[in-house]
Amino acid sequence: MTTKDNNCNLSSIEKLLIQNIYAEIKEEYNNDISKFSEFLNTFQNMVEDESEVSASCTLEYLLELINDDFDTEGIDTKNHITPNCKEYLIGYDIVERAYYSPDMMNIYYFINRESLIRHLDYYNPGDCHINTYGTNYRSADDDPMLHIAPNGKVYHLIGQYG
Repeated sequence: MTTKDNNCNLSSIEKLLIQNIYAEIKEEYNNDISKFSEFLNTFQNMVEDESEVSASCTLEYLLELINDDFDTEGIDTKNHITPNCKEYLIGYDIVERAYYSPDMMNIYYFINRESLIRHLDYYNPGDCHINTYGTNYRSADDDPMLHIAPNGKVYHLIGQYG
């Protein structure tokens, strides 16, 4: 067991180096907010665990950067939106020491948040950005040989032999 020294004094060059490395890691996730929030949550937990054990000023500064991203990006880690656009609240049960979602029909407990998210995504497939579930009226000039399935796939029908 070690005791941490709270007198962390990083130079501006060291801070800039940490910022650049962290920015390069974040760039891999900028296009997908759900993957970015998963990454940020996991990375924050890893850095917190390691900084509790070690007396590293660099880890403490990195943790500050991560916490600032949670504040500025507005990422809500208490909710998860599945591929079919259902929103699930994510909670942590202190007694069970596990993650769960009170919005699930059957409550299951998971050792980490990522396992819960994988479970929710697996049982809620689809793509909510394709509007195939609303009213789907066809106009007179629509192609009668075109069919859009409920999962969003487009099928072009071919008429053969009458």
